[in-house]
Amino acid sequence: MIYLKDIFSIAGLIIFILVQVVLIIFIVKSQNKHNKNDGETPFRTQHRITEIFWISLPVLTLGIIFYYTLKSIITNFN
Repeated sequence: MIYLKDIFSIAGLIIFILVQVVLIIFIVKSQNKHNKNDGETPFRTQHRITEIFWISLPVLTLGIIFYYTLKSIITNFN
């Protein structure tokens, strides 16, 4: 019998593998594109809203994941 935790484990594994495959494809394509150029990345500043969003969104996401994981661990061990 398949339990809910098994379904979450399988779903998590599938998502992990999918993310890793997309990451590797992006790295390979990015390196092939950059090898044709001179290798310099343009320097950009003054995108404060983008920088705040770029930093705060992952921090908020990880905070939510941490909260629910800790809540689940405490509930399961009590």
